[in-house]
Amino acid sequence: MFFRISGQPAGGYFALFVLLATLAGCVSATSSVTIDIENRNEVVGTWKGSFQPNTYPRVGSPIKLTLKPDGKYEYFIYANTYKGTYRIENGKLHLKPTASDKETIITYYDSDSAANQKVLKWSSQRGDFTLSREK
Repeated sequence: MFFRISGQPAGGYFALFVLLATLAGCVSATSSVTIDIENRNEVVGTWKGSFQPNTYPRVGSPIKLTLKPDGKYEYFIYANTYKGTYRIENGKLHLKPTASDKETIITYYDSDSAANQKVLKWSSQRGDFTLSREK
């Protein structure tokens, strides 16, 4: 037995609500397209964003990455500053800290959101990083 509201089965309203909510989610969802970085000038500047740790609690931390035209960078997270060099290889941004031989490989994305904003993203064992160009 269905409940009726104004002569219509309540199940029909629920199905309509689910359909509209699903469509609204599809329209508002943002997806990103990977972009190959052609040259340094595409990414030079200051990028700000957040770090989302993999561990609980997943409290984000603000981060700031400055890519200089001379191939050097400065990276700020928590109260720490890291410096090093960067290069472009195979369309990706490679960061190499001064105090380490490990490189971080960063992917460049073009978001198709209404803001049409480009972002830098990478993941580590500790969590995920997402940055957008500072305005």
